[in-house]
Amino acid sequence: MDECKSWADKAEALSSYAKQANDNTLHRLADRIQARAIRREGELLEEIEAATNQHDISGGAGAGPSKGRFAAGRAAGLSERQTKTALRVAKIPEAEFEEAVKSENPPTVTKLAERGTNANRWSTSATARRSNFRRPLG
Repeated sequence: MDECKSWADKAEALSSYAKQANDNTLHRLADRIQARAIRREGELLEEIEAATNQHDISGGAGAGPSKGRFAAGRAAGLSERQTKTALRVAKIPEAEFEEAVKSENPPTVTKLAERGTNANRWSTSATARRSNFRRPLG
């Protein structure tokens, strides 16, 4: 996971440099590398069993060292937000992720994380879901 973070950080720096130099080709390439590195971080984090209670998370009450995905993320130098972002990007179906990253203008990691957040939601709109609750039963 440390190597993924290192690649993501380097790609972010390269993307920033390319943007300043008005090199759109390099900027897109660096964004793609960063997105793939962050997705891999999330995949590795998903392999770790999630903490099941507050004692697992904090390592308190004589439970030993902290357990779970966020503890692993901290150990790899990720903030809580970076860990959540990586997990969300990893939730995007593989085909959808590849299509987005290979596009002419790849989305930012933030936009990918938003897609990952929405990947587990119902496909119908929020308005349609609310109207289902208003229907009379019977």
